[in-house]
Amino acid sequence: MKKFKTFDGQIVDLEDSKTFEHLPKSTKKLERLMLAEIGYYNCFKIRNKKWFDDDKQKKRVKKLIKKFIKNENENRDNVLWYQQQIFIFQDEIENMCF
Repeated sequence: MKKFKTFDGQIVDLEDSKTFEHLPKSTKKLERLMLAEIGYYNCFKIRNKKWFDDDKQKKRVKKLIKKFIKNENENRDNVLWYQQQIFIFQDEIENMCF
């Protein structure tokens, strides 16, 4: 069991497939989704420049993006890895909207 605490306080298991039921099951679709999420983050950051000044959160998001880019090639066929990365990234950028 790999526990993860979401921004709203829920504890989820990142090794349980039920956690990712809402995500695609294809690495190609998952890759596209992650790149879309990164694009969403960048657009959000640009459009909301005036109040987007949480440096800690920016650093966490940058770290997640770097981790994704660095490890993507070795996990190219690993659906669970993609799902975990997307789940964590979505949780982080959802948190930035509040």
